Amino acid sequence: MSVPPPQRFDIRTPGYREAALAWFRQNGSVILTHVVPDGSEEDTLAWKERATEVPSLLFDSHPDLLLTKHQAAGVHVEHDGASGLRGRALPPHTDGYVWGDQYPDVVILLCEQQASLMEGEGGGGENYLVDGTRFVGKKKEEKDGDEQQSNNTNHKEGLLEPAVVELLSKVPVDHTERKDSGFVEEGAVSIVPVFQWKPCPPSSWWSRSAGQQDTEEATTQKRFMWRRMVNFDYVMGTKIMDESTYISAWKVPSNHHEDTDADNSTTTTTDPKAIQNALQKVDQAIYRESSCDTVTPRFRLQRGEALLVDNFRMLHARQAYQDSSTNDSRRMWRVWSWTTESNGLPPNVKDAHVPPTVMEAEKAIVSQ
Repeated sequence: MSVPPPQRFDIRTPGYREAALAWFRQNGSVILTHVVPDGSEEDTLAWKERATEVPSLLFDSHPDLLLTKHQAAGVHVEHDGASGLRGRALPPHTDGYVWGDQYPDVVILLCEQQASLMEGEGGGGENYLVDGTRFVGKKKEEKDGDEQQSNNTNHKEGLLEPAVVELLSKVPVDHTERKDSGFVEEGAVSIVPVFQWKPCPPSSWWSRSAGQQDTEEATTQKRFMWRRMVNFDYVMGTKIMDESTYISAWKVPSNHHEDTDADNSTTTTTDPKAIQNALQKVDQAIYRESSCDTVTPRFRLQRGEALLVDNFRMLHARQAYQDSSTNDSRRMWRVWSWTTESNGLPPNVKDAHVPPTVMEAEKAIVSQ
C-alpha cells in the first residue's frame, strides 16, 4: 500500500476549499493549482507576496489561522547561501524544527519555477512525502472528556512494532536542534515523546473537515504529531546514509529513569539503550519507506502550484537536482503557518512578523 500523492484542486472551481480541506485532513497534503495564473510574468516580489496568501486559500483566515499576516522565504535564496544546500537531496524532515514544541503545523511551497527536465541539462527536484500514521497506525477517536485512552493505546497497528510505538509514545526524547547535529547553534529546547496525539475539539477546522458538527454527540478528534530532523553531516553528504546508519537528530536525554503509572499498573522502561534501539528502528523504517518510490510516489510541482503539507503528520523530502542555467533555476517560496490546532505561536513571536527562515528563527529564540 502506497502513500497517495497529493490531490490537485483548482482554486478557480467553486467550492474547492471544502473538498481540498477534507482531503488535506484525511491524507496529510494537498496541491492547489492556478495560485498564480498560467502565463503570468509576475516579478519576484509578486511571487513572494502571493505565497503569503496561500494559507487563506485553504483555511478560513478567521478563525482557523493564528496569523493575520504570513511571511514567505525563498528556499532557493536560503540554499544559495552559506548552507550549501542548493541542488542537494533533502531526506524526509519536518520544517520549523528550530521552534521546538511550537513548530508550524502547516508548511507551504509555492512553485515559481521547477528545475529543467531537458536531457543533459539538469532535472530532478521531485518532492515526496512520508506519512507518520503509517508507522504508528491510526488512532481511534474518543468522545470529548473520555480519558480512558492514553497516547500509546487503542490504535490500529502500523509498520512499527507495537512495543516501539508504546515506548516512544511515553518516554521523553530530546528534539532540540543544536550545533552538533543541526543548522543553528541552539533552537528552542524540546524534550517530549516522539509520537503524540493532540485532541482537537469539535469546533476546530480539523474536526469540521472530518464532517463533525459542534454538538453534544460530536467527538474529540485525535491529530497525530511527530517531527524529525536529519543530522547535518548526512544532509551535506559528508557522511553516507544507508539503512544501517542512524541519521535522525533525536537524542536520548541523560536523566532517564523508570516511570510507573499512578495506579502502579504499568512501568515504562527508560533504559537509554532500549530507547536508542527504538529510535534506530524508527529511523530505519523511515529509510525503507522513503527509498521505495512505489510506496512514497515522487511528484513535481508545476509553475503556479502550491503544495500544502500537514507538518505534524507528514515528513517532506526533495530529490537532488541540477539547474541548467541561472535563468532556468528552481525557485520555490516557503511559508510556515500556525493554525488553531497547532501548539500555538512561539514565545515572543509577533503576529506582524514571524521570522520566515531558520537563521532568523534562531535569533528570535535567543532573544527570548
